Amino acid sequence: GSELSDSSTRCRFAGAHGWWDSMVQHGGKQLSYLNLYDTEAAWRLVHAFDDPACVLLPRTHPLADATSVTVADLANETWIRAHHGSAARLVDHVLGTAGVRPELLLAGHGDEPVESQAFVAAGQGVTVAHRLNVMIDPDHVASVPLADPAPVRHIQAAIMRTHRSPAARAVLDALREVATRHRPAEPTPRGRGRS
Repeated sequence: GSELSDSSTRCRFAGAHGWWDSMVQHGGKQLSYLNLYDTEAAWRLVHAFDDPACVLLPRTHPLADATSVTVADLANETWIRAHHGSAARLVDHVLGTAGVRPELLLAGHGDEPVESQAFVAAGQGVTVAHRLNVMIDPDHVASVPLADPAPVRHIQAAIMRTHRSPAARAVLDALREVATRHRPAEPTPRGRGRS
């Protein structure tokens, strides 16, 4: 089929949006028009859950127990940012939207850099991550909701349009349940270690 390029045009009814409009292709071969429209016809996206961004603070930070924080509250902090990837773009977006240009400490690479969180745990600064990406022990890192407007990652499942099996529905329901139940773990009280 015809290869898509930056100069390609797609036509659709006014006000109609296909799920491919928001897709990002990571590597691989370009899709042809036929591949694109065949996929649009065969699959549908189903909302599974939302994953909001939160600020990660050292457990000893004065705002670690806050119900929420703004970027302005942390404007004078060192912000930890990955070298590249979606984690870096999230930090850039949050800081840029707030109009804040703090000192940056670069740590880690990619989409879920645990290195950034390790620097937060060591008291070297703060960062922002989506809730489901928080991997460091809550005794060392506080996950505090970012006050509105906080970026939200919308998690979706691609399901074949003709697929209506109970198994597919059960998997989607299980995914939603896990997301609903996932909350950052409660830390042990300050000054007391784990037993």
